[in-house]
Amino acid sequence: MKKIRFCYLSACLIVCLYLIGSGSAFAEKTLKVGVIRDPVNSRYATPGVEPYITGVYEQLVAVSPEMTLIPGLATSWKRIDDLTWRFFLRKGVQYHNGKPFNAETAKFSLDWIVEKILWSKRLRIDKVNIVDEYTIDIVTKVPLAVMPGFMSHGWTVMSEPESQKAGKVVGTGPFQFDSSVPGEKLVVKKNPNYWQKGYPVVDKIIFKVIPDDNSRVMALMGGEVDVALQIPYPSVSMIEKAEFKTFKTITSQWASLSFCIHAKPLDDLRVRQAIGHAIDRKTIVDNVLYGLAVASNSPVLPNTPWSGESSLQGLPFNPKRAEALLDEAGWKMGSKGVREKNGEPLSITLRMINQPSVLISGREMAQVITEQLGKAGIKAAISVEDTEMFYDQNAAKHKGHLYLDYHGTFSGELSATLWDSFQPNRETYLEGSAVYGEYIPPVVKKWISALQNAQTDKEKEKYLIKISNLVNRDMVLTLPFLNYNMVVGAQKGVNNYDAHPLFFWPGVWTKVDIQ
Repeated sequence: MKKIRFCYLSACLIVCLYLIGSGSAFAEKTLKVGVIRDPVNSRYATPGVEPYITGVYEQLVAVSPEMTLIPGLATSWKRIDDLTWRFFLRKGVQYHNGKPFNAETAKFSLDWIVEKILWSKRLRIDKVNIVDEYTIDIVTKVPLAVMPGFMSHGWTVMSEPESQKAGKVVGTGPFQFDSSVPGEKLVVKKNPNYWQKGYPVVDKIIFKVIPDDNSRVMALMGGEVDVALQIPYPSVSMIEKAEFKTFKTITSQWASLSFCIHAKPLDDLRVRQAIGHAIDRKTIVDNVLYGLAVASNSPVLPNTPWSGESSLQGLPFNPKRAEALLDEAGWKMGSKGVREKNGEPLSITLRMINQPSVLISGREMAQVITEQLGKAGIKAAISVEDTEMFYDQNAAKHKGHLYLDYHGTFSGELSATLWDSFQPNRETYLEGSAVYGEYIPPVVKKWISALQNAQTDKEKEKYLIKISNLVNRDMVLTLPFLNYNMVVGAQKGVNNYDAHPLFFWPGVWTKVDIQ
């Protein structure tokens, strides 16, 4: 009997040692992710952490990597009348503190967003009505066929009411808040009661804040992190040659060049046209962005069915046309290679927003732009500014001439970026068309509304082309510049990462595994 017991205990010991040595299935799986910006902030409607990236919060509507709307916390939705959308909510969902998600908490979250967040004005929500425990009606002030897409935006997440009021981080997502050190890291852990059974796969994610591009790459190559977001373009080939995994996808973010037409000499349309024709975007894509971007004329993803990309001509690179326009405007080439008029040099300032997480290679692009303008006889100085200064209303109108900025949307409704960028008089968004909004004709607002209520892609494209031709080509108030590819680097053992056009989409972590 003692011999049998001894053999049994020995066998158990051997199995335990094997499991420990082999990294058993019972070992905690921790994913370490290097990020460029700090996810620990309360800028958004959610306290403590941002809704992007983290996987803590969820929206009523989700977005697939193919940019189609799919059920999230709402299982379905339908339009009741011109002003009313009905959302049927998922049953059996719990917040991280165990409280139920239902119509009451959904109404609270949407009411909170409408009250607290200026951005929400684009939703044009009049009121949210509770139909029953798991059904709500969203009533809008104007017809809005795109409301389901708006309900996929990162700012429209659902949060538990009492926790939200208390400033605590409590959502319904696959991961729940564990700890944070602002400016250093955010730790989230697996939600054991997540409504998608079997997910998430990893037990914990540590988001390490590594703003410096080179340091983030070195952290990946040195094994400090398993995944590094936003690999700088010059480093992509290097990590691929070192046999790290890379994931690339064109995103909904696009760089733009806007014109402050309050300021001379950009009050002259011919000068604005000349600037557009003097810039060679293909050279910028090939030489500055390593071919990892797409020069486009459309203000939405160029592969969107209604982008109009094949029809929009914009202002193509044409140095001779640029020179002719400047000559016509009275700016003659001076002896030092700078054009002059009435004894004054053709000198402008290019303001650039200092947000490398979204305006990728902004400094390098600005440098090449000024060099290309210099060939046309335009002397351009670069001013790199933080977000607060860049979007300051007074500075926007009176400081600088050109603005290198970014636009885009973090939702499945791409028309949102049109409203942000082309709304007359900056009606519903703090940032938006700060430097040219008052010059946009009222008809553009009507075209945007028609696009957002169109029933077919063909009809949407018709209005997008109207808007872009008027604002970008004819008036030259702003120019779509290019769309970025975002690049993610990962260790070989990272599996099931699915790159998403909404780059900061938090759902990418749900199925990720690490060996």
